[in-house]
Amino acid sequence: MHEREFKDILLDFLQDYDISQNAFARKIGINKGLASDWARGKSKPGYDSLKIIAKTFNDVPVAYWLGLEDCF
Repeated sequence: MHEREFKDILLDFLQDYDISQNAFARKIGINKGLASDWARGKSKPGYDSLKIIAKTFNDVPVAYWLGLEDCF
């Protein structure tokens, strides 16, 4: 398995769950600009943000968000 960039993980998730970047940002409590930066690969979420993502979307394995699993 090749290492995946967070932007690819996020974009796949948004497409698979049919959720917009803005809706994702609102759901996890960040501004839409930050979600956009993640989706474009300009930045990556830190530990605290990853914890919030994992708790919010608890039906998605944490390993997926870390790029350790290809699908969920």
